Amino acid sequence: MAKLYFKFSIDRVIACKMPLNFLSFLKNYNLHYFLLSSNLMQSDTYAISLEKLTANKKVILLVSPCRSGSTSILRAFAALGLKSYLQPIKNILRWSTFAQQHHWQPVNNSSKPIFIKETFGPFFYAETQFNPLAILLDCGFEKHNIHLLRLGRTPLETWVSWKHYWHEKTSIDLFIRSYLQTNNVYQFAQKNNIKSSTLVYEAFHHQEDVSKVIQQLCQTCAIKFKESSVSGWNKLPAFGEKDSNIIIPKMPDKYITPNIRQRIEQGKGIHYYSRAEEINNLNPDEIKAIKDANLIEIYNQWLNSYQDEFFKDN
Repeated sequence: MAKLYFKFSIDRVIACKMPLNFLSFLKNYNLHYFLLSSNLMQSDTYAISLEKLTANKKVILLVSPCRSGSTSILRAFAALGLKSYLQPIKNILRWSTFAQQHHWQPVNNSSKPIFIKETFGPFFYAETQFNPLAILLDCGFEKHNIHLLRLGRTPLETWVSWKHYWHEKTSIDLFIRSYLQTNNVYQFAQKNNIKSSTLVYEAFHHQEDVSKVIQQLCQTCAIKFKESSVSGWNKLPAFGEKDSNIIIPKMPDKYITPNIRQRIEQGKGIHYYSRAEEINNLNPDEIKAIKDANLIEIYNQWLNSYQDEFFKDN
């Protein structure tokens, strides 16, 4: 497995040292970059090392806009016994805005895949443009060992949640870019023949369907289902504690949102939370921007993909 170095600024990638195929990807997204010579790659570099993973290690990578239900899926996979990492790549990106050294070295001594949650947004531009799938490929993961899981939530309710937690710290433009990037990464996976699946948060709308949905997800990911993945969470170790299987990286204080995971951490299992009634409180210009960006149509495509995959035999 290779070690990958890169450095970001808030508005652009300012430096990187990585294989040329990823540099080509950056070009395609109109991000500026330049190569640093090896003697400059010192304390201000950020590394991902997979040296402690066994060869041919499998990974399930979840991508989504923030506030799409990804923490529930993280908790579910951790309860199934998978080492589950919370935004390790985006966390490196965030530390880079302070020019401080940070790295990620996943460790796994199990035959099960590792699970990685990466979400796009909400604070600055680079958070909406990085491609965690491309980064994993450049680290040395083989395509056939990666399963991409695209997760979505209706865009208006997702934006309501963004505004609830981040107010003036985010913008409708960052939200739209994050939604679109989720789609971009999925298309990147399709283009590279990487196994991909789609899940929508609304699949959990009816509580009686929750167990069935996760069972179907487990089947898709070739993982044995356990009831603890959907219920009894209050009996599980807390997030980040030993035996929780949830690895939370040290994050910059600036980007920590108080109580952001409280419902999941204190809940008994997967539970759907609707924000439909709050849509009426949105600024009409924000609703128009979301519609003009075709996010509603994009979500409907995700919903159709989910239904086609999970209910194709019904």
